[in-house]
Amino acid sequence: MKRIFALALLFSITTHTLQAQTAKKLKKIISLTIPGESGSNAGSVVWHPVLKKYYTSMIGNASYEMAIFDAKGKLTEDELFAEYDYRGMWYNPAAKRIEFNCYDSAGWGHFVLDGRGKITDKVIDHEGMYQPDNQAVGVCDATGKKILFLNTDYEVVAYNAKTGQYETTISKIYAGCKTKNEADALELEEEATRWENRNKSCVQYTGLPKAEFAILNTDAHSIELYNQKTGLLTGTYTIPENIAVYPNFNFSYSNGTWWFFNKEERTWAGCK
Repeated sequence: MKRIFALALLFSITTHTLQAQTAKKLKKIISLTIPGESGSNAGSVVWHPVLKKYYTSMIGNASYEMAIFDAKGKLTEDELFAEYDYRGMWYNPAAKRIEFNCYDSAGWGHFVLDGRGKITDKVIDHEGMYQPDNQAVGVCDATGKKILFLNTDYEVVAYNAKTGQYETTISKIYAGCKTKNEADALELEEEATRWENRNKSCVQYTGLPKAEFAILNTDAHSIELYNQKTGLLTGTYTIPENIAVYPNFNFSYSNGTWWFFNKEERTWAGCK
């Protein structure tokens, strides 16, 4: 009986390990096209779980277009403009609102929405620099208490969601490393080379156990999942070949969906 149990346990562990190491394939399920012609990059796609709407914006200038879509990807409002030069944008479950961080020292803020999801005001809550560098794209953790950024040392750093103040470094992302020995042997020059083919503007927060952080690998055309405690690679998702990917910005995660912005078409492709 003990032998049967041991064999069953070994099979379960082996199967789990194989599943973790096998790249899962994503499939496009939805598109969001931002109207207009200004700008070339987009920052984030945000899902409002109560209003059932997606919010997104071009980034790079306060005069660029932004857009709101329903759950099926239909544009719900025309001639909508950013008014701020956004970088990150997220739904904060603790504050129950959509928040954002701007370029450089332009600060953090939030949207005021009416019952239909229309933006009635945009408020700056923290004026100044509350991020590791001027181009950093912020994301929110599952609790809504911390805003996360990827810094120039390839570390995931956390800022207090209420005060905007830096709190802690959660972990360093060891690009492509699956073991501690591999991470320890990583030379600085090799590390920089590895990040040439990875999106350095942002880290995505998934909330998945032992795969909390996600990095876009543009060379491998994949999403890499990393353990927040160790910073080690634990799994991957393969992106469809016809989906455009870039080394900066234009990558997001919300509503259980991975988003990739095509600069030529001004369209977010949502994949699951």
